[in-house]
Amino acid sequence: AQEIAKRDELTGLYRRWFFSRCVENDLKSFAAGNRARESDPTSSVFVMLDLKGFALFNELDEGQVAGDIALQHAGEAMKRVLRSGDKLGRMGGDEFGLWLLGMNPARLAEKIDEINASLRKEDQRLAVHYGYEFFKPGMDFQDLYGGASVSLRKAKEASRKK
Repeated sequence: AQEIAKRDELTGLYRRWFFSRCVENDLKSFAAGNRARESDPTSSVFVMLDLKGFALFNELDEGQVAGDIALQHAGEAMKRVLRSGDKLGRMGGDEFGLWLLGMNPARLAEKIDEINASLRKEDQRLAVHYGYEFFKPGMDFQDLYGGASVSLRKAKEASRKK
């Protein structure tokens, strides 16, 4: 029953509360100096992912069922590109959180391309907007989440202007 409580019933991904706890545990390990295999904790990044045009799925003839199926497909597609140590959770609605260790900005862009390619294999209409915040010493989950949320909002605004 405890494992079920950690997982979102629709996607099978971590629920927001458990996902944030996993990230916080990594941050505590960074502070304690216990993460030697990731040579530089500042190469860790929190990414917010938002499905592009998700409202259109709910407006199809199938209604919310189409949206639910799209969320399930998105979760499966994103899981396929995770590495050992990466963490993925459903933050709510059509937003997902991704915690990546050992990243840099160029590699992050490649990872998002991998995610979008995997999403398109599930459904040609699926893709993500994303925002991110790289870890800096002293940050907690709320700092990472806040920074990534602002970055995501800016990315969505820039996309609308195109």
